[in-house]
Amino acid sequence: MTPVTVTLEATDASGPSIIRYRLDDDAWATYTGPLVVGAGVHTFEYYAVDPSGLQEPLQSKSISVDLMPPSATASIDGTSAAGWYTEPVLVRLVASDDLSGIASLVYRIDGGAWEPYAAAIVLDDGVSVLEYYAADVAGHAEPVKMVTVSVDGTGPSIAGLPATMHAPSSAVVVSWSGVDAISGIDRFEMSVDEGPFVSLGNTESAELHLADGSHTIVIRAFDRAGNVGSTNFVVTVDTNVFSASGPYGPAPLLTFAVVIAAVVAGMVIARRRKGLG
Repeated sequence: MTPVTVTLEATDASGPSIIRYRLDDDAWATYTGPLVVGAGVHTFEYYAVDPSGLQEPLQSKSISVDLMPPSATASIDGTSAAGWYTEPVLVRLVASDDLSGIASLVYRIDGGAWEPYAAAIVLDDGVSVLEYYAADVAGHAEPVKMVTVSVDGTGPSIAGLPATMHAPSSAVVVSWSGVDAISGIDRFEMSVDEGPFVSLGNTESAELHLADGSHTIVIRAFDRAGNVGSTNFVVTVDTNVFSASGPYGPAPLLTFAVVIAAVVAGMVIARRRKGLG
């Protein structure tokens, strides 16, 4: 990556010769010492003249000097939100070099083996670190470049809820757990009986106050990539103290039955006594 130095020397039995040269159609000059040739593809012409005035045939050389490394860029096909892509993306690499040209363009993913780039790279779910660099024909390699691509095309899931619930009280506490292995849970929302969804933040529980009857609850989870997962279940509320599914279970009914039986038995005994009298 340094300029090229050109040294000229002429030999003749009759004595020292004069050397004339020019670079890229510049004016002819007399050679007095080493010449520095900068970047580019140059045409260098020269000839020598001996003390008697005899001139050698014109000589010419092409000098190609490449002082700069190539440059590679990465472009990503896909739409992201908050830094996340929600479907597999294509990463394309392009390398350029103004002088000697590209000799190689290589890449690797997550510290794996270096591979020659041949076609668009597909990156699926996960956080992938893509490294790449180009080298030119002159042997220069640019510093390794890196791009991080985050892809999450899978919605979160909600666990810990049964398909149906029975509640003997109007105050119903619901708990669950959200799972998202890639971008992570952003928030939860809840809807009761097809009502509007209410944001619950990151809280994985809620206390509801419901009237007697059957209620459909929908809980949905959003991950940081914007994917949505949801689940629904039915809560049946029964606060009737005389109901077998009420707050006291079948106990009031059993007690009522015992009382009725006792009353009936008492009436029977009273009638028998009256008949004996």
